Amino acid sequence: MARRMLSLASAPGWCARYDAEEPYEEERTVMLVSWALVEEADATTSIVGIVQRQAAEESPAGQLGLADEIAGFQGYTFTGLATKEFPTL
Repeated sequence: MARRMLSLASAPGWCARYDAEEPYEEERTVMLVSWALVEEADATTSIVGIVQRQAAEESPAGQLGLADEIAGFQGYTFTGLATKEFPTL
């Protein structure tokens, strides 16, 4: 049985980290679309980030995929949330 997503949750401020691999020269971070509760083939569960993959000929917009299934995956990092100060009235 393949991995199966059981539920999704937002992941504001979280990114997946990847090794420097072709065509990238440096380690890179990719912002998560969301977190997924995933059931593994052995019926255990884990939390895995979902990222948008690079655009390709068959998928110009890029497909969503599990972060740990992409080559060079190192783990997750919290980069924080960008905030904007609003003027007071």
